[in-house]
Amino acid sequence: MINIKKETEILSKYFVSAEPNERVLELYQMAHNNSDISKMKKYERKLWSLCMFFPVLLIFIDGGFSIIDRSSRFKKRLYYFLAILEVTPEFYDKFITNKNSLSIIFSQLFFSFINIFVSLIGAVIILIFKLFISNK
Repeated sequence: MINIKKETEILSKYFVSAEPNERVLELYQMAHNNSDISKMKKYERKLWSLCMFFPVLLIFIDGGFSIIDRSSRFKKRLYYFLAILEVTPEFYDKFITNKNSLSIIFSQLFFSFINIFVSLIGAVIILIFKLFISNK
C-alpha cells in the first residue's frame, strides 16, 4: 500500500508537473480523514493501486472513468486533489490562462481529440479490469 505522501507527489506531478508543498499534503490528508474518498469499490481500489505504482496509467484510467462513471470514488479522489491544487497560490496560475490567440484554440482542439482516444482506451481497460475482478 502506498503512503499518502507518495500519492500526493504522484498526483501533483500528474496535474501540474511539480512537487507538492506541505500545505497540499496537509489538505489532502484532511480530505482523506473527513470525506469518503478512500472508500472505493474493490476494482477502483485495485486500479488506484495500479496507477500509483505505474503513474503512466493514470491518464488512461482517469479518462476512462470520465466516460464510464464520473461520480466514482476514483474520480472524486482526483477532483478533491485538483481542487486543492487550484486554490494553492503556488499552482493556481497553472489553471488560469489569459491568452486568447488562435493557436491556443487549435492546440486545445487537438488535445481534446487526443483525450477522447485516451479516454476510450481507459474505458476499455476499466471494463476489462472490472470484469476480471468481479469474476474472482
